[in-house]
Amino acid sequence: MLAGDEQSPPVALKWDYDPADANGSTVRQHAMAIKRHEAKAAQAIIAAGAELEAVKALLPHRLFLDWLSVEFGWTVRTAQRMMEVARKFGGKSDKLSLLGTSVIYLIAADSTPEPARQAVIEAGANGKVSVAQAKTIIAAHKPPQPPATQPPADAELVRKHDYQFLHHPPPPYGDDSVDVMQVDQQIGTYLDQERAYAAAQRDLAPQRDDVQPAQLAPPLP
Repeated sequence: MLAGDEQSPPVALKWDYDPADANGSTVRQHAMAIKRHEAKAAQAIIAAGAELEAVKALLPHRLFLDWLSVEFGWTVRTAQRMMEVARKFGGKSDKLSLLGTSVIYLIAADSTPEPARQAVIEAGANGKVSVAQAKTIIAAHKPPQPPATQPPADAELVRKHDYQFLHHPPPPYGDDSVDVMQVDQQIGTYLDQERAYAAAQRDLAPQRDDVQPAQLAPPLP
């Protein structure tokens, strides 16, 4: 038996070690040791995350990033993931002992709902949970995405107005070839359309990335 194994709890093995012949017993012991180390991974991540939180509070952000890079060769994202695990599961490493590190990082993310975390932990108690299985469980606990909003009917009015104004502007005054009363009537119609367009534009502003509040047409008198 490998050093340190005598005081460790029993570990369940699944592989058939008989084909390993005379080496089967030794390979089995190595497998048990690996599984015990794996079970301690969550505890190690939580402890490291807590230490990182302490250092982060002591150093300016620029120095913290430099310290991570020089001392450990880590990116800030690596440290953030450990700190997330420490914040979410500090003092609860026993619940994570059967989960792989990738799954632990996944359920510790802020985007993972709490019920999903508990569901993955419960699934891990009944057997190994893969990253794909954990993602499926998390997705099932997230609220459904709202359907894409359809632009209101006034959007068609806005598009037509844009085209009409560019290609068919209202006739100007001072043109002797145009009847003045007809011009007045056409301009009155145009102003009515402009009022409707201005109202539609304001309604559509939250849905149009190209329209800023300062660009909205003010209400016409």
